[in-house]
Amino acid sequence: MKDKLKIVKIVLIVLSIISVLNIFLPYAKATGTYKEYLENNKDSFYIEKIGMKNKDAVNMSLFEFSKIYRETANIDLGDVKEESIIRLVLISAIAISSLLVVLFAFKNKRALIITFNVIAFISFLLLKYDMSSAKVLPSDSYAYGFAYYLYYVVFILIFAGTIYSIICNKKANKETKTA
Repeated sequence: MKDKLKIVKIVLIVLSIISVLNIFLPYAKATGTYKEYLENNKDSFYIEKIGMKNKDAVNMSLFEFSKIYRETANIDLGDVKEESIIRLVLISAIAISSLLVVLFAFKNKRALIITFNVIAFISFLLLKYDMSSAKVLPSDSYAYGFAYYLYYVVFILIFAGTIYSIICNKKANKETKTA
């Protein structure tokens, strides 16, 4: 039983690290003629203030979205400022919660792994809802990228793995008491 617990711990650590790295993987990908435009003008600036070129906008990660929203949070135009701040908070919640899941996976704090994994997942779902209701993603120009789908898999596997770890730990404790 102790070997199972070690294996589950390693798997949880790997999954939680993937969750953090996912922030830098393509969350959105340009499609159709817009993708062609970006690729044909790859050295032109997409957003000059943050140094983002068109080639960087073909596949955009949550990290790149956060740089865009950090810049647009300074614009007083309609709801742009408020929407940018909300999205920055949600992306930050995903990132910070994912980092805490890594920490607690190393420390084997199962209740905290579940808690922060759920916080990250709820933040992810809220971000998805916010971006889709504002027609940011998906849109005529962008579709969901690899990281979007990977988030679902990783969040579910971390949750299931942590529950399995709790069950294995309870069984190990029972075996120790009866031995």
